[in-house]
Amino acid sequence: MAKSSDLSEEALKAILYGSLKELCRDNRYYYKSPFGRPYSKFTEEGEKVVTEFLQTWVDSLLEQEENALDKRAKNMVIKGLKNE
Repeated sequence: MAKSSDLSEEALKAILYGSLKELCRDNRYYYKSPFGRPYSKFTEEGEKVVTEFLQTWVDSLLEQEENALDKRAKNMVIKGLKNE
């Protein structure tokens, strides 16, 4: 994954959607039952990969939010100093 501070919220959403979609297409990670969704599930390896991926993704999301908040705070301070 790219440096999370460089990722926008939309990029993070696209990464989440695309990654889960690809995992579901791979029978090593997701068992798609011929009897329908109630019988389909992530494999044991798939559950491990999804958990690890989500932890990384959440870390990136939180870092992106912290950076956005920091940037807004700095802009408010700069605007406040310019008005004095």
